[in-house]
Amino acid sequence: MTHKWTKDDDIVTYYLYRYGNESTIPLLHDIKIISEILGMSESSLRMRIGNFQAIDGAGGLDHFGLLSKKVYDEYKSIPREYHLKKVEEILENKSRK
Repeated sequence: MTHKWTKDDDIVTYYLYRYGNESTIPLLHDIKIISEILGMSESSLRMRIGNFQAIDGAGGLDHFGLLSKKVYDEYKSIPREYHLKKVEEILENKSRK
């Protein structure tokens, strides 16, 4: 079954792209765990990171989703601390489900 991407998924993914590996998210040092919390495969999450590379002009995939572009535009100027707080909130909420 194909994962239906949400804005929250892209907020987390953009954080991973922008600030490096998943170890920057306290207590979640494994991209596999993050992908499971988001309800997708690890390869799907890595591909979506490629979307943000493409949006940023840094290679990656040839095409990217409109939702990813909207999240990129909304979060590119947001301070890291705020973005991390939002990511932690999203992951906490999704892990409760």
